[in-house]
Amino acid sequence: MLLVGLVVLGLTAALAETGQRGSGALAAWLIAFSPLLTGALVRTHFDLVPTAILLGALVAMTRGRPVLGLGLLGVGAMTKLFPALAAPVAIAWLLGRGERRTAALGAVAFVAVVAVISLPFFGNGYIDAYRFHIDRPVQIESTPASVLFAIGGSHVTGDPVRPDQYKSNGLAGGSAGAVQAGFVVLELLALAWIVVRAARRPDPRELILGVFAALLAFAALGKVLSPQFVIWLVPFAALAWAWGRRVPAALCALAILLTQVEFPSRYFDLVDRHAGVIVLVAVRNGLLLAALVALLVPRRGDARTLGGAGVYCVGLGRGRVRAWSSSLQTGLAVHWRFWVGMRPKGANERDFVPRRRPRPPLPPPRQTQ
Repeated sequence: MLLVGLVVLGLTAALAETGQRGSGALAAWLIAFSPLLTGALVRTHFDLVPTAILLGALVAMTRGRPVLGLGLLGVGAMTKLFPALAAPVAIAWLLGRGERRTAALGAVAFVAVVAVISLPFFGNGYIDAYRFHIDRPVQIESTPASVLFAIGGSHVTGDPVRPDQYKSNGLAGGSAGAVQAGFVVLELLALAWIVVRAARRPDPRELILGVFAALLAFAALGKVLSPQFVIWLVPFAALAWAWGRRVPAALCALAILLTQVEFPSRYFDLVDRHAGVIVLVAVRNGLLLAALVALLVPRRGDARTLGGAGVYCVGLGRGRVRAWSSSLQTGLAVHWRFWVGMRPKGANERDFVPRRRPRPPLPPPRQTQ
């Protein structure tokens, strides 16, 4: 796992440089110190392997090899399912850039890789593996479980000595079915919004942040939130921090730290329904939800165009109020065009900001006789 961890470090640094030059070193150092947050999870679980494949796919996509990248996503999905979350985000991103043929070829590559790897194992056992995860109850550490603990009326499956038939502990009975169905709807809506958002933002950095949002939605809104899921989030939180998205990165990091506090030392207290651990897990889940929201809503700095141009014009001389009003209207129009999606391919928000016109040259000094 040490070798895989070094690969993850290198790929994260490469992605950081793709999104913002000079940020690779910071992202690499954050990955190097991340075991302080995750604890022993990185060496006791193999989730670093599919995470490395996912990062490699994103490097290929952002370096002009999108078909190869989607093929690697197929390999990652067959290693552990979660890299498949990046496929619709990546295809929508390509479509938003006007690369329809490439998006179609990439989708075919993804499906072909999944089919080729699945074919030798196809049968009752292959289908049962998916049915196992569909039929299992709400896992005890998930966000739906936190809601069920608050509502009451559900019972814990299994016990601290013997897990249930799904090799874990969950919550069943009471409002479990309704809560689980509600979170499925929320998760699908969140993933759909992330895909639509990716189609409107052609910048490579937005592709990576879109994948980060999809992973957060899957972890925070799904019916299963095993502790090793936070391993997937580590490199993306490092990238978000390196690119200035400090709020979602910090919230995610704190959630990862609380996961180490809860698991494994306090897991059986959770099975025994100790109130303190239930609150701890609920806070962790709330932090993941907050990170998702912070990642999807525009930053405060993103609205700089709204009033920045107007404020800049104040004090320029004549017609101060008129200049501020006109510039504010321009800023509003710029902000609307940029975020609604009526911008040319590859354009950046600053490309829409009106430039200050140079002052006309002063007349030559009047000669006195």
